[in-house]
Amino acid sequence: MTEPTGAHTLSDALSDALTAAGHTRAGIPPGKRWTVIVDLEAGSGVTRAVARLHDRVSDRLVGTGQARLAPPDADVPGVADELAAAQALADLARVMQQVAHNEVEGATDVGGHLTAPG
Repeated sequence: MTEPTGAHTLSDALSDALTAAGHTRAGIPPGKRWTVIVDLEAGSGVTRAVARLHDRVSDRLVGTGQARLAPPDADVPGVADELAAAQALADLARVMQQVAHNEVEGATDVGGHLTAPG
């Protein structure tokens, strides 16, 4: 069994693990990768997050979130960052679904109906 190659991204780690297990990334063109970068900023009791989806062309898709902690929560290190980042990622997912919906609708001239599992 081949050992993973010291990957730096979750996508690389998954690809290495699948290769090691004898599987391939079926249907995914080589070199296709999306990266999400979450920037955090705290101030005045509010933590704000911006999640940007980067592909090899642009970072046009953006989600935002923020967290304001109640006084008892202030003693938990990092919780505001985690909550703001989670909201930004959820917002980014919503934006991505809307873009996909609009693209299907534009390509088919029929109202798109996309559903996510779950």
